[in-house]
Amino acid sequence: MIDELKLNRWTFTYIGADHDVEKFAASISITNTIHFQKNEANMKAMFARESSSRANYSQKIREKKDTSDDFYNDDDSKK
Repeated sequence: MIDELKLNRWTFTYIGADHDVEKFAASISITNTIHFQKNEANMKAMFARESSSRANYSQKIREKKDTSDDFYNDDDSKK
């Protein structure tokens, strides 16, 4: 279902802790991932990163740029 929806420009993100996030996300066809440690500082950092990355992603959509890559690995989202 995820692969089908991706053809219609849907984007999925898998956010997780305490397991192999990338491996599980790949098993369900999700390429946008965030892994974090379960503590207050890491949770705050994860939400800040997610928010920044989502803003960059939305900007790419407005500019009609490619959004098929993992936007959490975009250099702009790490600032």
